[in-house]
Amino acid sequence: MHFTILLYAPEPAPGEIAPEVIEAAKAGYRSFASELVARGVFVAGEVFDAEDTAVCVAERDGAVHLTVGPPERLTQPLGAVFVVDVDSRDEAVTWAKKCPGVAYGTLEIRAAATSITPEGTWA
Repeated sequence: MHFTILLYAPEPAPGEIAPEVIEAAKAGYRSFASELVARGVFVAGEVFDAEDTAVCVAERDGAVHLTVGPPERLTQPLGAVFVVDVDSRDEAVTWAKKCPGVAYGTLEIRAAATSITPEGTWA
């Protein structure tokens, strides 16, 4: 079963965080990703560009609208996604607790459908 671990965290301005803190964070993420791979639960991971580069697409009143930036409902930008293949939500939560982002952001875990069955339902 796939679960997606979503990292929501503030986006610091250039120069706002000391280079040694950035390097330490990168090392933490390399370690986290290496452990996911070594344990055979890593499916995919992506780190996103800054939220001001996002394009949102929404249909309202029969018209499609494009806006730059995040949807208004977000209080922190989505910064990364890790897709893991584990047996339960509890196991996904255990992995999320190991993610360095838990120290400064919010991680959202959701079960995710990855394919369509012959009957046309998502599994």
